[in-house]
Amino acid sequence: MFKVAFDYFGNADDADDVAQEALLKLWQYVKDRPMECDASRLAIRIAKWGCVDFDRRHRMPQVSIDNDSVGLGADAAPSPHDELVATESREMLQQALKVLNPREREAFELRQVDGMTTEEVAHEMGVNVASVQSMVSRARRKVFDNLQKLMSI
Repeated sequence: MFKVAFDYFGNADDADDVAQEALLKLWQYVKDRPMECDASRLAIRIAKWGCVDFDRRHRMPQVSIDNDSVGLGADAAPSPHDELVATESREMLQQALKVLNPREREAFELRQVDGMTTEEVAHEMGVNVASVQSMVSRARRKVFDNLQKLMSI
């Protein structure tokens, strides 16, 4: 899965992000249907879809965590619907981030929001790269699980 993502992006950080998400999706799919699928072929397909999804998410307008900007171009005025969606998304994300401890939140925001590389985050936080990878992975899992709970309410 990592190789598929690395071949797509040419970037180990993005490939690692996609591979982690794809592995989680594969595990969730296979745990319910262990005998119904060829896991290796499915893994490659999920990784390819993950690359496309990741690429789309990073080219789409970003929702800011801290302020009211929607992330659209300077000349594009957001519609009322876009503003409402952005506000609701911000509020839901703020709620989901409450499950993180301060170090996880710092690592998560530096990596996911500020777009720093894992090495840059490690330098900024004064820890090694493996610690950053662990904290960010744990934070993603917690935020993902919390968002699922919030969205099902």
